[in-house]
Amino acid sequence: MTQSSALLRCLLVPLQRSQILLPSASVVEVVPFGILVPPVASPAWLLGSLSWRDTALAAVDLDVLFDGQAGERAGKSRLAVVRATVVSPRVDHYLILTRSLPRLVTLERHMLESDPAAALPEAALSAVRIGGQQAYIPDLEYLEARLGDCLEQMPA
Repeated sequence: MTQSSALLRCLLVPLQRSQILLPSASVVEVVPFGILVPPVASPAWLLGSLSWRDTALAAVDLDVLFDGQAGERAGKSRLAVVRATVVSPRVDHYLILTRSLPRLVTLERHMLESDPAAALPEAALSAVRIGGQQAYIPDLEYLEARLGDCLEQMPA
C-alpha cells in the first residue's frame, strides 16, 4: 500500500452542534457522563473534573470553545478520555464532552476534503468533509495549552 492510500483510523465525535475528527489512538476510553466536581473561577468551556482511574481529569466542552454556547447534556452524553499530544505535569489526559458515542471510521486520505467555506473556530485546525458530513479537526495542542494555563491557576 502506498503512503497516499494509507488508511486513517479515526473517531468521529459528535458534539452538540458539530462533530470533530480525532485519531483513534488519541482516545483512550469513552465513559458515561458523571457528576463533575465544579471548577473554581474558570472559563465556561472548563466543565469541572471527574475521577478516572484514581486521577482527576478536567472535562472540556468544545462547543463553548467553538461558538461560545454550551452544549446540552442529554441522557446519551459521554466523556471521551483523550491522551494529551504533549504530556505536561498538569495535563496528560483530559475529557471532551460528547453528545453520544463516537463512531469509528476508517478513511483513506482522499476521502477527506477540505471545507474552506466553513467558519473555522479558534480551537480548530481545519474543517473537512467526510462523505458529505462536515467535521472539525480540533487544535489539540491549543486546547491543551489553554487547559494547562487554567489548571496552573487552580489549587492542586
